[in-house]
Amino acid sequence: MVSRSFARTFLTVVGVALASCGDPASEQVSPLDCTTDTGVSQIPTLVLAPAGYSVKYEVTGSGAGTITKIIYRDGTSTPVVVENPVLPWTETVTLYPEMDVGIGMEGSVSNGRFELKYNGTLNASSGGSSGAQVSGSKVCEQQFRTSTSVN
Repeated sequence: MVSRSFARTFLTVVGVALASCGDPASEQVSPLDCTTDTGVSQIPTLVLAPAGYSVKYEVTGSGAGTITKIIYRDGTSTPVVVENPVLPWTETVTLYPEMDVGIGMEGSVSNGRFELKYNGTLNASSGGSSGAQVSGSKVCEQQFRTSTSVN
């Protein structure tokens, strides 16, 4: 009777131990909050820019995650909000000296990467230095490696 009780207890303990040794790749991972932005800055006033700067905003992503909002500056006093965007996403606007430039996003990533950025160059008809640029970027990333074994 004692040996049956011991055997039953032993098998139960072994079963629980084996059940807790699941595949790490299948474990649930808490999504990483990707509410972030590049910060807001102003288009420089050091260069005359009657035709402004052509600013390209971009958001790209790969892996598992969701972007629920993109928020960017288009020269008006109120930021533009894009709900549930399809990636890759781009938008090009013309901004003038002392206008705000910047982009942000809201979302989460479980096993992937999102990048938001902007790049602006002085429009050719503005004259002045063609090398005048504005840029910013931010990455939200959470990566998990899966382990494999060969027998």
